[in-house]
Amino acid sequence: MSETPKGNPIPNVETDGKYIIMDGAGFDDKINAIKDEYARKKSKLNELNNDIAKVKTNILVINKEIDEYWGKGEDGKTQSRYFVQRDLNKELELFNKENAPYYFEKKYNTEVFDPAMKARREKLKNYRLSDFDDIRAEKRAVLEKHKEEYSVKYNEINEKIKSKMKVLDDGLQELIAKKRGLIQQQSTISDEIHNLDYQYKNWVNFMEELNKRK
Repeated sequence: MSETPKGNPIPNVETDGKYIIMDGAGFDDKINAIKDEYARKKSKLNELNNDIAKVKTNILVINKEIDEYWGKGEDGKTQSRYFVQRDLNKELELFNKENAPYYFEKKYNTEVFDPAMKARREKLKNYRLSDFDDIRAEKRAVLEKHKEEYSVKYNEINEKIKSKMKVLDDGLQELIAKKRGLIQQQSTISDEIHNLDYQYKNWVNFMEELNKRK
């Protein structure tokens, strides 16, 4: 229920539907209490405006970090994740080019197998296919061993690249999460500023009304 106004009442800015009676009992104390409260709110409003300015600056900084996260290419332009992974994959591509079973066998044939077969043919003059079984068996053993070693090394390099990319991806996600937190913080502070600003403007109107009635 509203207090029944008597004499020269003015609405109490602190309570809806109630009044303060000018020159009534405790009038000055009530006004001073309201002034003190709104001085604190004004101080808080200034503090929040400073806070939101800092948050906005931090968002700009983190946006720049995210935009430039993957570094720059040789042309000096900001690059994407694709180019970073492509550069890391060059190690795997080079290893594969030099050690893939197909290339290894081709090189082995040129440097070992073909010369060995030729030397055996020249030595035997007359020969049967079975006379070369040991050379072929040695080739199969060498190729099989190389294939196993190649597979192990290939997987090792591949896992190393995946690990590096995971660290980079996780780092980016941390920045994105941090940005979301800042945006949420900005929204919360903005709401608080809006509410305090509304209350403060009501207080200003209240004081203007009070001065008019004095």
